[in-house]
Amino acid sequence: MNWLIMMASVAIGSLAQIPLKKSAQKTSSLNARYFINLYTAVGYGMMFIASILSFWAIRKLGIQLAAMIETTGYIYIMLIGYFVFKEKITLRKLFACALIICGIIIYTG
Repeated sequence: MNWLIMMASVAIGSLAQIPLKKSAQKTSSLNARYFINLYTAVGYGMMFIASILSFWAIRKLGIQLAAMIETTGYIYIMLIGYFVFKEKITLRKLFACALIICGIIIYTG
């Protein structure tokens, strides 16, 4: 159960990158609206929820196991970039994700 909470935390934190990136892509003059808008508020709200879940899960799982689960966020970010922002998946990104997966398999095996 604690694994699922930590995975949910990582997923929510990764999904929070969508509104934050959309906010950063908006062109506006450098006034308060550039920094304080709905996308930013939603993104940071999601990050806050992810942090609370992460803190709770770390207390139950321990820092070593939680840190290993946290690395899956890089895989989520790559997939979000591909499907949402139409970014290319390069061989370098695939290799990095393969290393992350191998590390997780070695650690848990």
